[in-house]
Amino acid sequence: MSIHFIAFGAPKNDWVVVSNGNKLRCEIKTLKENKIVCKTTNFGTVSVKWDRVTHVYSKNTFRIELRNGMLLTGSLDSTEIDRVVRILETKDSLWTEVPTAEIVAMYQINQSIFEQIDGTLGVGYSFTKSSNIHSFNGKTTLQYLAKKNLLEFNANGIYTMQSDTITTSKSEVHIQDQHLFHNNWFTTIGWSIQQNTELGLRARNIGTITYGKYLIKENQTFLSLSFGGAVNNERYYENENGVTKTAQLNYEGVISLGFRAFTNNTPEFNIYPTWIVYPSFTQAGRWRSDFNIESRLEIYHNIYVTLSYYNQFDNKPPDSGTKVDFGFVGSVDWKF
Repeated sequence: MSIHFIAFGAPKNDWVVVSNGNKLRCEIKTLKENKIVCKTTNFGTVSVKWDRVTHVYSKNTFRIELRNGMLLTGSLDSTEIDRVVRILETKDSLWTEVPTAEIVAMYQINQSIFEQIDGTLGVGYSFTKSSNIHSFNGKTTLQYLAKKNLLEFNANGIYTMQSDTITTSKSEVHIQDQHLFHNNWFTTIGWSIQQNTELGLRARNIGTITYGKYLIKENQTFLSLSFGGAVNNERYYENENGVTKTAQLNYEGVISLGFRAFTNNTPEFNIYPTWIVYPSFTQAGRWRSDFNIESRLEIYHNIYVTLSYYNQFDNKPPDSGTKVDFGFVGSVDWKF
């Protein structure tokens, strides 16, 4: 195989060889969502589909996740065999040869704090002249990766206004920390505050802790299932008679199912459905659910058009709310 060297003026000695024989010199940053991301001095950030990489080399230290759940920490070395990488483990000075198809995620861990942060910003707006309805939505996501922990912050809001009627809104702020173990097991600790006028919910503060496993962990597909518990404090809006239901403290179970899928096609298309069920331990017979599905199509480098569907259900809502709230939300997102 002939190799054509392409120099991007990168400050490091990392390099990646792709299936057409080109050798790209750049600083390797991450592998996630089936793309290896490299930073260059002259051309910014370059992304390459992972299944098109035949050789890879870096002296930097990475946290490497395998599809069987094994976690390795070390640098990357090329081998004589295509699509096989040698991982030089820093702890015991050992090395392991792994087919690239077995590696599902890889993160450089000796970066600065700011270099370990990824995020998304999205905004959307719609207007219907016949009903004179304006709808605004916005969201942001930040992720910080440590050696075995993933800290995530999410905030989103939907605001709808119509002439001569009250403004309705749905908003949420959520923070969670996920700790990875071997064999694809993990624990998650989270806190969120939610508000939804349709459900009669002025504020819901909820803290959760769950234990789960990735049932499927591939380069293009992730499926996780987790169980746990939650403490939930709810405050409500006034009902039609001007009466406000007393705030309640609830103890709940948590059953969470998450799925992610990524394509190799151009343009890139991703889908992220999640479903969480909260059976109540405090109120007999009560249960809630929160279902979301997001589809994302790349229209330009790191610019996406996103269409989401949400469905929030409560079989015993307060008098000021309904049992279900659902909707479709469109936005333009920038991923950084």
